[in-house]
Amino acid sequence: MRGHTLSTDQLEQLARQAVHILPGTAAAPVILTCEHASWAVPEPWGNLGLDEASLTDHIGWDIGAGAVTTALAERLGAPAFLAGYSRLFVECNRMPSAPDFIAPLSDGVLVPGNQNVSPAEKSLRKKLAFDPFHQALEQHLEGVTALPRPPVIVSVHSFTPRMAGQPRPWPVGVLWKGDGRFPRAVAQALEGQGITPVGRNQPYDPGAGETMTVDIHAVARKLPHVIFEIRNDLLGDTAAANQWANRIANSLLAALPGLPAAGTGGIQPELWYKPLAAERTDN
Repeated sequence: MRGHTLSTDQLEQLARQAVHILPGTAAAPVILTCEHASWAVPEPWGNLGLDEASLTDHIGWDIGAGAVTTALAERLGAPAFLAGYSRLFVECNRMPSAPDFIAPLSDGVLVPGNQNVSPAEKSLRKKLAFDPFHQALEQHLEGVTALPRPPVIVSVHSFTPRMAGQPRPWPVGVLWKGDGRFPRAVAQALEGQGITPVGRNQPYDPGAGETMTVDIHAVARKLPHVIFEIRNDLLGDTAAANQWANRIANSLLAALPGLPAAGTGGIQPELWYKPLAAERTDN
């Protein structure tokens, strides 16, 4: 088992790198998550037997999603939780019991370091990468869900233009489980910015499978939520990431006032949102 010779201090250091937290402001009614923000793998596991080109492709992370999340957090002053390790080391958006929690195969690519993973190694990886991310989010939510205005969970992802040989034409998808009123308003606001077609529960339907963050942190708490999936060929550089952060921020700002909030008559963005001095798409 890789990692079995690491000291307690080394294990704690690796666990600290499993989640990057942007604190945001207490007044922001949006909490951002990015479960596939990084393609990094803890040093003892090398590259899981993959070459860097494979690990940095879409199977290893959501290309550009971390950059969009970071820019969106700055734009909205929202707290954000970004996973620090590759989805191939541990899939933070799946239950530990899921077959792809440590995927031996991803989009037809064999992952050598994920073959025949023992229960002990699975437990260690969970402790290093999965638990710190979800515990940090859980701790934050425990401090804010009792407020009169519960937060909206916003999960940011990207997707490959083709999957299993099939083209995926949507520039962006808006996904949800259960009550779709808020996500549909978000999708309509994106279309109002001239973005078409906007996928609704596309490029996949989260209702057909597990989405750990939404299932456990949003649905279980009856919190409103929305998942953004941006096609990764549209996220080639910082300017593109900033442009999509602006588009998503504008869609949320348009939809939030219609979201009921106990005792407030609805969320009022002007009470918490302060425009940045540099709201541009070219930086």
